[in-house]
Amino acid sequence: MNLYLSLLNWLHRPFVRRVGDDPYHALFPEFTRSVAAMPSPTVLELGARNVSGLLRRGHFPNAGKYIGIDIHPGEGVDIVGDAHRLSELVAPDSVEALFSFSVFEHLLFPWKVALEINRVLKVGGIVFVSTHPVWPTHELPWDFWRFPVGGLSGLFSKRSGSS
Repeated sequence: MNLYLSLLNWLHRPFVRRVGDDPYHALFPEFTRSVAAMPSPTVLELGARNVSGLLRRGHFPNAGKYIGIDIHPGEGVDIVGDAHRLSELVAPDSVEALFSFSVFEHLLFPWKVALEINRVLKVGGIVFVSTHPVWPTHELPWDFWRFPVGGLSGLFSKRSGSS
């Protein structure tokens, strides 16, 4: 087992970045600034359950409505439900901003969720998705995918209804 962990660490090393070099640390504040410029937006978080000690609700003090959705109940969750059926949980064309962290690798059909996001998002709404391009398996048995930039670009493209 030690050999396995050593190999895993060795393979992971090229992908480890200093905090300041990680694009997430530049892009998420940009997303929050865009949301802050909206008048009383509805903000939806996919995967809102407090798993890592981070609650992101406080990043959106101007939200007229904040909806935390997760497949499991827990702290930070307003609606327990499956993102694959998002438009049954949230009214179509009702969300100005939607985001998720470390969720898409756990979705059995992420393309279905991308289509569902397009259903609930208002025209001109914005989306921020952060997921792992490379990461050891976790939350088994519900860990299915890894996304390079091209994979996410394909999910959120004009062909899926995004612009």
